[in-house]
Amino acid sequence: MYKYRHRPENMRAFANLYWRTLLYIASILSVAVIVFGISELSAVLRGWGVVNADLAGITQPAPKLDKNQLQGTLDKFDVRVQRFESLKTTTFKITDPSR
Repeated sequence: MYKYRHRPENMRAFANLYWRTLLYIASILSVAVIVFGISELSAVLRGWGVVNADLAGITQPAPKLDKNQLQGTLDKFDVRVQRFESLKTTTFKITDPSR
């Protein structure tokens, strides 16, 4: 068949072989992607503790808030807001470099 591949009756056989090969590869890849996706999803759910019911009662304590750190963070935000507002009112003149 390969020796006489230029003949029309053999071209159909090659087209069928090529089409079936593409279908098999696509179906194998689809199954592999679905299996990989399910395994990754189950790993994420296990990490969240959704899948393991015995880990559902275990929770991590919330971090304690330090008032000084919180106030420092809020002050930094205020400085950023002021700097943003000052940049909105300031106009920058950009010179044309081609002149």
